Amino acid sequence: MLVLNNTESEAATAVASLPDLDVTGQPVGAGAAKFDLSFRLSEHGGALDFSTDLFDRVSARGIVDRFVRVLGELAADPGRSVGDVEVLDVVERERVLVGWNGEVRGVRGVSLPVLFAEQVERSADAVAVVCGGGL
Repeated sequence: MLVLNNTESEAATAVASLPDLDVTGQPVGAGAAKFDLSFRLSEHGGALDFSTDLFDRVSARGIVDRFVRVLGELAADPGRSVGDVEVLDVVERERVLVGWNGEVRGVRGVSLPVLFAEQVERSADAVAVVCGGGL
């Protein structure tokens, strides 16, 4: 969820201008996240609420960092399309494309039926499928 509150300062100014009042803002903590991810933005800053069942603090911080990076790139070039902005930085992109891909192995260019037939030839007497205790 994305919330942009651009009336926050106007409302605070209006309340603070009432006669005989001393007004001080206080942060209010939510007991639980209402949405899996919720960006709350205002003219003076922002916050991210997140479900701790789905995200840890480091993951949530990474999402905020990417969001800020994308917004920064769009602000630097207002004519740029959102789809043209790279969400991942260079290190993250390398990790996803290379680091998480493990060992590189050659694969024969044959179809699944050919591989299946070859396995049948190697172990024709082996049980192929078991379901509910029966063959």
